Formats: sequence, structure tokens, C-alpha cells
Amino acid sequence: MEKVLTLGKSIITGRLHNAYISSIMLNNPNSLDWIFSHHIQLYCHLSDTNDIDLNFFSGDFFYGWIYNPFVDVNIIKLKYITRYNLKDFITNSINDNRYILLQNNEYFTDKIKIANVSPYYYIHGYDSNDKYYNYGMKGSAAIESNGILENIMHWSDEADIITFKLKPNVKSEINIDYICECIIEYLLSYNSHKHTQIYNDHCSDITFGIDIYDTLLTYINNIITNRVDIDIRPFFTLSEHKNMMIRRLTYIDKDFSLSILEKLNEIYTCCKIIVNMVLKYTKTNNINILLNICKRLNKISAEEKKVYRDILEILLKYKEV
Repeated sequence: MEKVLTLGKSIITGRLHNAYISSIMLNNPNSLDWIFSHHIQLYCHLSDTNDIDLNFFSGDFFYGWIYNPFVDVNIIKLKYITRYNLKDFITNSINDNRYILLQNNEYFTDKIKIANVSPYYYIHGYDSNDKYYNYGMKGSAAIESNGILENIMHWSDEADIITFKLKPNVKSEINIDYICECIIEYLLSYNSHKHTQIYNDHCSDITFGIDIYDTLLTYINNIITNRVDIDIRPFFTLSEHKNMMIRRLTYIDKDFSLSILEKLNEIYTCCKIIVNMVLKYTKTNNINILLNICKRLNKISAEEKKVYRDILEILLKYKEV
């Protein structure tokens, strides 16, 4: 017996959590309107250990997903499903058209690091050869189910089992009002999506919007002082954020202001160059590369403030039509 649930082609790929949920949503073409209306704000968190987490704010973290209108989300702790019944749970969930995310909340503890097991599995199918279809950076791959189940034996009882099921016949329209609100909050570095209650506005260790550039600069300074290894993901996500704005505006109007699109493309190109510079740094450890990245980030921040104000001015006119 075999069953594999389909995944759309995600337009957000920098972080697997977002890519996975977007791929599920995009089985419904109407979800594109919702994605373009919501994935605007960015947040950035620099931990005490100098690890960095930069991501799209909307729809991220499991408790934010429950506000997504396109999917039904269930979250349960591993301790409520014995390891020996987990295989049946996965099979039954897939048969019920539920996509699965297995998330180990204690991945970064010493015990789990020593065990060297994966912290995430994105399972969307199984086959007759006792393999699971697991979503990853290079797409889907069939993995021996016993290997996954054996790894999970090392996980904490507090690990999350999250299932997603696409809701039928959900429709959405591009929401210019909400896009404008999110752009304003991005420019003001304000915590958007307050209804999710994931973070409040007084979290001193989390930045939003334009302020994320300051956090990135602090992160790079920490790399220079040898306090942390470099992680390419925040820079790739930053690049995707710029590409998303270009795609959003041309989705709203294929004849959107050419001068604004040209400015956005310049910013996007600069972000892609930074990604390549990060790759080069991992091979050379040349500090001058990091200093050059800092200059580019400052330039992007200044240019983005200007062009986003211009975008707002045009979008507000769309509202008047």
C-alpha cells in the first residue's frame, strides 16, 4: 500500500517550516493571495549563545499556524503517543490526508547533540517498501521509516507532533489594506500580527522590520570576534523577502511602477550577492568579506526605507479606486 500527499511549489524556501506549510497551502491556488497579503513582516532573534533566527513573521511558529485559514492544524506532544504506536499514527494521519511535522523541542540539548539525530521530519507519504516521504531542502525523498522511528526514540517527551490538513473550498483575495498595514509596521519596526500573541511589543531580544538590519550587524560583529559561526539561512531569507515584494507587486498589477520594481530588483540583487559572499567567507574566513557585507546591509536598509514609502504611496491610491 502507498499514499503520497501532493505538495505545491513553495515560493518561500529559506526555512523549511515555512516552505512546508506554503507547499501544502499551494495545493489551493487561492492561497497565493493570502501568502502575498501576509508574508511581509520579518522578525529577528539573537540568542544568548549568539545563534540567529531571521524569518517571515506571519505563519511561523506552530502556534501562529493555527490562524492560517487554509489548513486545519492539530498539535500534540509525543508523550501522548507511545513510540511504538507512532508508526500507526503516521499511517492513519496520511490516510486522513494529514501532513505531518515532527519537531523535537530539545534538539539543542547536549543529550540530543551527542545522539546526533535530526530535529525535524516533514512526512507527507509512505510506500509499500516501508519508507516515508520526507520533505527537505532538495525536495521530497523516501527515507526508511525504521530510521526515523529509531531517531525519535532519542527525542524528548515534549516533542511536538503537528498535523496539517488542507481545508476544502477556502477562498481568499489580495488584501491591499492589510498589505499597507504590514508595510507601515515593517517601516516602524513594530510587532505585527498581534492577534497571534506569539511575541509582545516589549520583547527586548526580538527585532522586527527595518530594525532587523541592526541585529544582523550585531550578529556579523559576533562572527568577527569569533563568538559564533556564520549561518547562511538569515541572509537567504532576507533575499527571499526582497523577491517576495517584487512578486507581490507584479501579482497585484503586472504594470506596477517600473521605477520602483527596478529599485527593488537592485536591492534583491544586492541581497543575492551577500548570500554568495557568505558562501565565500565559509571557505576563506576573510574578515574583509564580513566588513563588505556590513556596508551592503546598511545600504539596503537605507534604500528600502525610501522605496517602501513609495510603494505605500502607490498602494494607497489602489485603495481609492
